[in-house]
Amino acid sequence: MDPAMKRVLIVSDDAIGSRMAGPAIRDWEYAQALSRCCRVILAVPNESDLDPSGFDLRHYDADSLQAMVAQSDVVVTSGYVLKRFPLLTMLPVPLVLSIPIRLC
Repeated sequence: MDPAMKRVLIVSDDAIGSRMAGPAIRDWEYAQALSRCCRVILAVPNESDLDPSGFDLRHYDADSLQAMVAQSDVVVTSGYVLKRFPLLTMLPVPLVLSIPIRLC
């Protein structure tokens, strides 16, 4: 993988595994899509039974999340994660919020 590729950290607030709900599926799909052009870490709050191809899947807690953020060029997450980890609101890197929008 090209070392010049952007390092993207996706922080999920939902369990990623063989059985996933909507937010987890969305984060998994983001990781797959972004891994085509970026080095991606999908950080999850649980130990997962999945073995992804093309990106890293890592369990996080407050300490490990801070370390992962420090090694990232951009962070993608949801408002739920920001509420639990307010340190993410003070990042020296771009923060992208993934917010579901109801159109109807």
